[in-house]
Amino acid sequence: MLPSVQTIPTYEDALLAEREGRFNEALELFRACLENPEYEAGEVNFHCGWCLEQLPMVDLRDVVFYYQKGAGSATSPSCKMNNLFRAGWVLMQMKEHSKAALQFRQALEYGDFAGMKTEIYLNSMFWYGVCLESQSWYLDALKWYRCVETLSPTLGPESMYRQIICLNHVGLYEDALRACCRFDNPAPHGFDRHRYEELGALAKRERELLRACLAPIPQKGAVPRAGN
Repeated sequence: MLPSVQTIPTYEDALLAEREGRFNEALELFRACLENPEYEAGEVNFHCGWCLEQLPMVDLRDVVFYYQKGAGSATSPSCKMNNLFRAGWVLMQMKEHSKAALQFRQALEYGDFAGMKTEIYLNSMFWYGVCLESQSWYLDALKWYRCVETLSPTLGPESMYRQIICLNHVGLYEDALRACCRFDNPAPHGFDRHRYEELGALAKRERELLRACLAPIPQKGAVPRAGN
């Protein structure tokens, strides 16, 4: 009987395990693929990070490591942007908002350089604004939210609501009130109706508070003078 020949795991084997949700197995296969120079390192590192991210009780710093390594070794623009975005996303979940903002900003800068104005680019812009807002940089965040609203119907309503919050924080209450009233308009085509109603209800509550805050204070009647 001939001895069995040990098969060498391939990138396709790793992808199949990933698609079937066998993330532990897929991770080990992708790690093995990192040793093979025939496979594109940026893509393999991305999949290592993705599979590790799906597993319970992992150190998220290890996930970020793979994505950052993937961004540094990627040869295709889409792979580089995917790695940068995922690194930013995971850092944001870790409450590392300053570090996350850096990753999102790098994704934006690279997207501008490569002409990649994709959904990843637009999502990077929105979450970059969220990270700035989380650090109390409200006016900077406001600028990015307005850009997102202009460019992305699918993220526009979320950006509209974040603008209200930022305007409130910097005391621009009349601008915030006008932003609230924009939710009286129909939802953009393709945006989830239920989510738009949720955002509209939040905006309505803010609008009521703002109107009460901006209402003129009633003048009291003149106090009569004492007789001479």
